[in-house]
Amino acid sequence: MTPEVRDRIEQIRCGNVPEGYKKTKVGIFPCDWDVQPLKKLLEFKNGINADKEKFGQGTKLISVRDILSDYPITYKTLQSAVDVNEQQLEEFGVKYGDVLFQRSSENYEDAGTSNVYLDPDNTAVFSGFVIRGKKISEYNPVYLNALLRASYVRKAIIRQAAGAQHINIGQESLAKVHIALADDSEQTKTAEILTTQDKVIELKETRLAEKQRQKKYLMQQLLTGKNRLPGFDGEWKKTPLKKLLKERKTYSPKGAEYPHVTLSTEGIYAKSDRYDRDHLVKDEEKEYKITRKGDICYNPANLKFGVICINNFGDAIFSPIYVTFEVVSNVSSAFLSNYLMRRDFINAVRKYEEGTVYERMAVKPEDFLKFEMMLPPYDEQEAIAEILKVADKEIDLLRRDLEQEKQKKKALMQLLLTGIVRV
Repeated sequence: MTPEVRDRIEQIRCGNVPEGYKKTKVGIFPCDWDVQPLKKLLEFKNGINADKEKFGQGTKLISVRDILSDYPITYKTLQSAVDVNEQQLEEFGVKYGDVLFQRSSENYEDAGTSNVYLDPDNTAVFSGFVIRGKKISEYNPVYLNALLRASYVRKAIIRQAAGAQHINIGQESLAKVHIALADDSEQTKTAEILTTQDKVIELKETRLAEKQRQKKYLMQQLLTGKNRLPGFDGEWKKTPLKKLLKERKTYSPKGAEYPHVTLSTEGIYAKSDRYDRDHLVKDEEKEYKITRKGDICYNPANLKFGVICINNFGDAIFSPIYVTFEVVSNVSSAFLSNYLMRRDFINAVRKYEEGTVYERMAVKPEDFLKFEMMLPPYDEQEAIAEILKVADKEIDLLRRDLEQEKQKKKALMQLLLTGIVRV
């Protein structure tokens, strides 16, 4: 970073306006940038609501899961589908350059999260939990997608969100959010830089995915007894999960000091690791559920997406929508958690899913505990868990390397999307 850029950052941090910049309602930006509301770029509409039997076939459907991806949405990446007629396809169609927003979330931090659709050849549709921003003006879609994830824009969107159990944001609220836009040339160059960094990230993600696939193969072979470790020949016994796990229903008293965490497909992590600290909303009236180290935790509505893990973070609190189990039997927590994270297990226990809307269909804890698994003797459990632990260490090293590249992109976004560094 050059002395000039450092000086500019310090001036802006102190509230001073550097030469060639202007103070606007959304912050300090280059003089030639245009501040305007999203309604000048996008036309907003809520998504399609269809009967349960319509889902699973037909036109591909953009859901909240797709919006939360780190990469732009294409038809190929979509996993959900819904049967629609020609009129519905026209009304709810999503085309190249359109932006999708998360309409309803479980917390303020995710409110109005967005992603762009970048498939020029195929038209998708979008679910009722999504708001489409139809492209009505010229902009670089990659640039706008990054801009909508910039800190100052996210803060503006979150301020428009409201709700109690579910946090919602509407079309009118999104329409009046203001952003600072560079000219077409600078948008294009900025998009190219961020796309190059995305390619670096994607390469490292590919390496990580390969190592994760290797671990999944090990899990499939060892956790099911298809391949036995040398020296072990004890009998595996069918055991219901209700004999191994007990739901922990302990809630944090007011004023108690616990880290606030959340769940993902990669495990439990502090909310401050994902969100800016000033994005975090602390509701003194809300009861947060306590989870202890070694617990098995899952999201009932997102189990289908693989959101289940062991708590290696430590004692913490999270949303009461999550389920946390304590291990109550002589079983290896590491062995058990690896078994429960397998896609075969998740698909098997999904037979207990209940709900009228696909994205809210959930597996209740009492149904979860009905599942019966084949359990080896304790010493074999520990030996298997140790092998998988070595694989986890290799994965962790790759994940750290990947995170460094993501932080590099975050820094690039902060500098380029605010005009602190010009291209």
